[in-house]
Amino acid sequence: MPPAQRTDLHRSCPARGELTRILCIKTKRVLRRDWTVAHNGHIYQVHTNVRATQVVLEERLDGTLRMTHPWRKPMWPPRAILAAAVST
Repeated sequence: MPPAQRTDLHRSCPARGELTRILCIKTKRVLRRDWTVAHNGHIYQVHTNVRATQVVLEERLDGTLRMTHPWRKPMWPPRAILAAAVST
């Protein structure tokens, strides 16, 4: 059966950085008053002062963890956000 329209409506593939952001596990977490976040049995410390009460943790395919604000683009560079994990 021929297509109804010959126009190709496929989108182009997003940039590599955008694709890694799309293909990740996103978990919404509450940012505590001492700027810490609990995730998978570890506690992470935010190094910058933020006014956010909630953050989204993105577990990337390459194993990195990035913290973003739920309503914005990433707020902090990936290496500047998280301190060493402390077991809980």
